[in-house]
Amino acid sequence: MRFQSTLIPLAACCTLAAAVVAQPVRFVKRAGVTWPAPFATPPRSMTPQPWIDALNAAVATGKIPSIPRSQNVNGPLKYPDGVNPADPSVCNWSYSQCEGPNDITSAPQGQVAINFDDGPSQGTNELLNFLQTNSQSATHFLIGSNILTNQDAFQQMAKSPLHHLADHTWSHPSFITALSNEDVVAEIGWCMEIIFQLSGKVPAFWRPPQGDADNRIRAIAEHVFGLTLVSWSGDSNDWELREGSGSVGDSPAQVCTNIHQAFGSLTSQGKGVLVLEHELTDQSVHAFEWCTWPLVQQFNLQARNIAQLGDTPGKPWYANALNNTAPVSAQQGILSMQRQEIIASAGSGNQTRTMSSTTASSLTISTSAASSASSHKAVASAAPAPTSVQIGHTSTAALSASRSSCASAAALLVTLSVSAAFFL
Repeated sequence: MRFQSTLIPLAACCTLAAAVVAQPVRFVKRAGVTWPAPFATPPRSMTPQPWIDALNAAVATGKIPSIPRSQNVNGPLKYPDGVNPADPSVCNWSYSQCEGPNDITSAPQGQVAINFDDGPSQGTNELLNFLQTNSQSATHFLIGSNILTNQDAFQQMAKSPLHHLADHTWSHPSFITALSNEDVVAEIGWCMEIIFQLSGKVPAFWRPPQGDADNRIRAIAEHVFGLTLVSWSGDSNDWELREGSGSVGDSPAQVCTNIHQAFGSLTSQGKGVLVLEHELTDQSVHAFEWCTWPLVQQFNLQARNIAQLGDTPGKPWYANALNNTAPVSAQQGILSMQRQEIIASAGSGNQTRTMSSTTASSLTISTSAASSASSHKAVASAAPAPTSVQIGHTSTAALSASRSSCASAAALLVTLSVSAAFFL
């Protein structure tokens, strides 16, 4: 009887926690979608209300940190006076390579991530043909506006078993950290929306343009949309190569040198390779074909898309499907499982990430990070996939305390239940 009377308040506690935790935005098929104008941040009047509701709930429960927006949209990255973008509380990756606790920034040893930004674009058809010829899967970080204006190339990707579709915002803003919360939601959400409406797949990964992300942007992507942020550990600078010939910066020879140096440096440190590359032009695709691909063979690396990185085969590519050819299922939060396994395999030495689970309706995966200011690693407390919703006028502190108490109670419940099995 004493054992049973202990279980009743624990179960009630976990029921309360389940009531205040919700999943990220759910995407549903809609007929006759009116798309925003391409190559501009979508107006707030077009943002679906469920996206705004999810954002407001995340803000109200303290999930989205109040970090000032960056400035000088068309110039160098700059925050208001007194805001240090390298500080762990801000943690802007493009400024200082400061990593959030849930970011994927490198590949595990012995592996290379095949990934491309800014498609579908001028170089996409040649790239798809090359990948098809070599039976090679790749992640494509797609711009929503480019999908809208290049739907045939997108459908070729979506119908192939090789091409993993990921989010790269709607219009590719110069600095997404300069946008308001609502505009960030629009940029990320409309790219997810067009990928879903045209393919049926809900993206699980995204890359901010130019790698520009701070803790505010990370939190919106995670808690509103359930996305894992992917940056890179080497840069080809292939985006500077123009279609046909010419460059606005590095020459084709220099781009090849950049790629070779990245491979050499990362592998010599016992790391895998995750180089930023693009499918913008024929020249950027040639850099992959003539420089990157031979190095994959030379260094004897396992070539995989982003979702395939790590030691566990068969991880889902999307929030609602295993891959491009698998049946679509109910959208679910795969954020934590994916990034934890990839990060653990990559062997980051600057952060400690632990997985803890509870039971029944409060099943979640939590992440904790420990870091030092000298490493510029963020000390972040944002939990993965679930988005919290406000219940009545319950305070953020009370909700946090409730979650903490329930997590401890649930863990105790598991221990007591297992122990009881041996005595009954």
